[in-house]
Amino acid sequence: MKTKNLQPASVNPLSLVVLLLLPAAGHAEVINILGTDYYVATLGLLVYQIIYLPVALVLVVLLYVLLLRHIRWRWLKWGMLPFLYAGLAALPYWDTYQIGQQAKVLCEEQAGLYVYRTVEADGFIGYTSIKKWSQYGFKYVEGYGFHVTMVDGKPHKERVGVENYRSRYSVITKQHEPLGESRFSRHRSWTRDRQTDEVLGEVIAFTVPPGKWDSLILGASGFAFNAWVCGREVPLDQEQIYGKEFWSDDVVKATIIAKSDSMEAVK
Repeated sequence: MKTKNLQPASVNPLSLVVLLLLPAAGHAEVINILGTDYYVATLGLLVYQIIYLPVALVLVVLLYVLLLRHIRWRWLKWGMLPFLYAGLAALPYWDTYQIGQQAKVLCEEQAGLYVYRTVEADGFIGYTSIKKWSQYGFKYVEGYGFHVTMVDGKPHKERVGVENYRSRYSVITKQHEPLGESRFSRHRSWTRDRQTDEVLGEVIAFTVPPGKWDSLILGASGFAFNAWVCGREVPLDQEQIYGKEFWSDDVVKATIIAKSDSMEAVK
């Protein structure tokens, strides 16, 4: 009986690297260094640590062998090495620092829930889910050309047309509004008095974009990525009212209060 010598299967180094990095795909984190938040993708950070930093070290060594070793002053050529390596190490995340600075301004100074005035009303424009809003005391909601009420415990839709909406107040939501050339985007929901165009309140959040290094790694990997969003965090003393995050529903709850009589009135 003939037997074959079994050879160990060859391992593709690239496949091994992919398997090691796969658990990090799609994940992100915020690292605070000296008061600045760095928004980094976990996959990009691992590639940076495992591949980029060793390559940068090799480049510094080659630079020394080819150029710096010919410098006459030993203190100068050896003193330049750590600065060269530090510069190469910081290069991929330089724009991440700038993104962190801009995010600090947007997230701390503009994001969050703002209430300018509260009103009382039987209903409002912007939703059709009356079953949910009736639990808050509203008699109707309007949206998509419908006037929706509860009849015998069930939602009842009446087509009325946008021009025939009854409510004085509406909620409007705009997602992913670009902010100039910064690659940041704004998510804003606000309640409005249709007669005066006054904004009653608004909830604002921002999507923080990844830096160029993370964008390059994520684009090459093909993995989906959930970007950072700031401004939805609810203060601890308000979590019982709004939960863990602010959403468009919350600006309605904060500014439009259901009333028992049939006439809409402003507080």
